[in-house]
Amino acid sequence: MPFQALLSIAAVCVIAAATGVADAQSRRRPGGATPNQAPPQPSSPSGGQTTPDLETEEVEEFEPSPYLKLMKPKTWRFRTDVTVVAYDDPNAIAERRIPNIIPLEFNRATVVYPFVPTTGSSFVAKDRNEELRVKGSVTLDERLEINEFEIIDATAAGLPRHSGTHRLQWQIPQNDNGYVVREMKLMIEQDVTTHETMFDERQARRVNWPKDPWPPVAQSTFEPQLFIDRGFRRNYNKRPIREYLNKLTNGKEPTYLKPVVLAKWIAGNVAQDIQPSGTGLTFDRTGVIQGLEPQDPGITIRDGRGSPMDLAVVLCAVYREAGLPARLVIGYDELAEREEDLYLEGEVGGRVTDLRVWVEFCLFDDVERTLSWIPVDVYAIRDASSRLRDDFLDRPLEFFGTHDELDELIPFAFHFHPPTNVTAYGSVGFWGWNASPTPRGASQLLRFDVSRAPNRGGRR
Repeated sequence: MPFQALLSIAAVCVIAAATGVADAQSRRRPGGATPNQAPPQPSSPSGGQTTPDLETEEVEEFEPSPYLKLMKPKTWRFRTDVTVVAYDDPNAIAERRIPNIIPLEFNRATVVYPFVPTTGSSFVAKDRNEELRVKGSVTLDERLEINEFEIIDATAAGLPRHSGTHRLQWQIPQNDNGYVVREMKLMIEQDVTTHETMFDERQARRVNWPKDPWPPVAQSTFEPQLFIDRGFRRNYNKRPIREYLNKLTNGKEPTYLKPVVLAKWIAGNVAQDIQPSGTGLTFDRTGVIQGLEPQDPGITIRDGRGSPMDLAVVLCAVYREAGLPARLVIGYDELAEREEDLYLEGEVGGRVTDLRVWVEFCLFDDVERTLSWIPVDVYAIRDASSRLRDDFLDRPLEFFGTHDELDELIPFAFHFHPPTNVTAYGSVGFWGWNASPTPRGASQLLRFDVSRAPNRGGRR
């Protein structure tokens, strides 16, 4: 269907149930005490990305979405284990040499990991005391264990961080004699309630582009993001994204279409134009996940090929270029433990693990004062049919808003690498640390596990 024909279609936009607005408190511990330690500060230019704070302004609460219904709740106990080990020469075994072990040496460190208390389809459960059901620890050589952590939930100005993300943060205290260890382990366990989603697209088509400014949590998504706007060493060339959007809109302003119609039109075209290729994951020699290698979205568009996560990156980049706030959502697929038709697969300890990456775009009704995030699983759209019907805009599109697998997907990150200046090893892997001095040689391994969480009276 040509773009001109779309202008006569009433616009549709899906609004997710959760507001995603962060707490105005910038740092807090699970028990509510305010820490004195400041968050990590930028150090090495190769260590990550720092998101600048937005201007100070009041954060408004919005009404829940009338357009996205959450159904069939399930609560999961999701665990992540990150292991960082001293450098082991990978060729030593094959060459029958003793491995050259370089220990991790530092005097102090801050360790961070993402925390997403709410998405369009999920929320981290709370206990009867209204405490978030999350815990974690950092362990050095099985000797020193640190269980206390902070939840960094806003900027210093009290506004949402990029995409509404939070982070968990552990402090390894100053040791004037220095730490000399062979292994650092990071463990995070959280109870997450997930839902299937049902999207009332017909009603959502009535929502116009807002006349008021985007709310801070939506506006934050336009700030530069690692692996969407730039790599560690350079900014990406945005021209392929602009040209692709211009092609999809036939040179017209994207706002000619209402937000939902635009979002659906872009998603359908990305699903058809990009051929899935590879997993985007990296593994060690035993098959354990070491991290991820997202591709420059401009290269994915140019080549017409990319991993399933690259499809999501392209969709997110094009949404933002069109002026539509959007964020990546990375989650664990519980179905991967039970099905052979996998998404991003890799052997971990004899089992198969699976990561899923999708996009949520923001629907903001500044008349009714509602805001939420609409899930769009572009790879699942592609997997269901590599060639959509010409009239797909006029028909329900599975995995656009309505998604009957989201109750089995446990979201845990909005970024492949934390949006602050920290270091990982080999590949990005969600976590990072700011150690002084920074250990240069190390390997990292990621493990994920999920089970049904016990019912402890938790609620949203």
